[in-house]
Amino acid sequence: MEDYITVSAKTLDDAITEALVQLGVTSDRLDYIVVEKGSEGFLGIGRKQAVIKARRKREEKPVEETVEESKVETPVKEEVKPEKKTEKKPAKEHSHTKKNVREENQK
Repeated sequence: MEDYITVSAKTLDDAITEALVQLGVTSDRLDYIVVEKGSEGFLGIGRKQAVIKARRKREEKPVEETVEESKVETPVKEEVKPEKKTEKKPAKEHSHTKKNVREENQK
């Protein structure tokens, strides 16, 4: 735990505020670990202070993204022809239907 300072105060919020002042940073730039939450005790007897270890957040170097030039191929749209709906026509009567066959047999 390098670069940490130890801060104690009556409450956890007070300890965090004190660390902010000592380090000269805003709350979004503070990194801290709670060592002791603190307690009120009974009627003020046995009170424990809040203790934290705090430091400035490490600044992470932004990762530079290397953008490679790549040839972007535009997809060729194929012309889609809508299917024509064909009307179903009634089947033509064939000469060898049962009726025609009977008639021929009777002759």
